[in-house]
Amino acid sequence: EVVERMQRQLQVLLDDTTRIAVSAGVEATQFTQTLQLHRSQLLQSAPVELLQSIVADLVADAERMRSTTTELAEQLEGSVREVRKLTEQLERAQQEALLDPLTGLLNRRGFERRLEGHPYDGQLQGGALLIADIDRFKSINDTHGHVLGDKVIRSVAQTLCSSIKGRDVAARLGGEEFAAYLPQTSLKGAAALAEQIRAAVASGRIRRGDEQLGAVTLSIGVATARAGESLEHLIARADAAMYAAKAAGRNRVSFADPES
Repeated sequence: EVVERMQRQLQVLLDDTTRIAVSAGVEATQFTQTLQLHRSQLLQSAPVELLQSIVADLVADAERMRSTTTELAEQLEGSVREVRKLTEQLERAQQEALLDPLTGLLNRRGFERRLEGHPYDGQLQGGALLIADIDRFKSINDTHGHVLGDKVIRSVAQTLCSSIKGRDVAARLGGEEFAAYLPQTSLKGAAALAEQIRAAVASGRIRRGDEQLGAVTLSIGVATARAGESLEHLIARADAAMYAAKAAGRNRVSFADPES
C-alpha cells in the first residue's frame, strides 16, 4: 500500500514537472525565434521609433523568459523536496517491513537480511544460533486470551533484548518462536546465555490487573555454525534442538548435533 501510494505521488510529481518543463521549452523556443527576428531587423537600417519598439519587445520577452525560468526552478526545487520526502517514507516503510510490530524485534525476513549483510562477509562460521519457543503458548492464549498472550510475547522479547549485546541479532521468527544469532561465540558461551535467558523468563511473573499468570517457560535449541553452512540449515539444526528440548520435558536448553 505504501509503495502504491508513493507511485501515485511520484506520477503526479512527474506530470507536474513535465508540464512546467514543456511550457518552459515552448517559451524558450519562442524567445529564440523572437531574438532571431530582432537580430534580422537590427541588421537593417531602422528609424529610432523601430529601435525603441525592438528594445521594448526584448525587455518584455526577457522578463517573460525570466518568469518562466523562475517558475521552473521553483517547481524543480519543490520536486526535489518531495522526492526526498518520499524517499524517507520509503526507507521507513522498508525498515518497518523488516520489523515485528508487536515486539519491535526483527521479523524473519529482517533477521535473514541482517545476517546476509553481517560484517563477517556473510560467513556464519564461528557464531551460534539460539532458537527459543514459549512452552504451551496455545494453552496460555486459550486460557487467558490473546491480550495476555501478546503481553507474554512482549515480555519474552524484552528479556531476549536485555540479554544480548553488541553485534548479537535478535528476532521474532513468528508466533511464539524467537531467535538470537551470536557472532564469534562458542558453544559454551551460547549455552550460558541460553540458560540465562531461560532462567530469567521462568523466574518472571506476568500480571493483568488482579490476574497473575503462572511461570512462563522456554525451550531453547542451540547450534553453532559450521564452515560453509547456510543460514537455512543452521536454523533447521537449532530448531531441531529446540524440539528435542520440548520432547525432554520443556523449560530446558538442548544442543544440536554438530554433524546433523
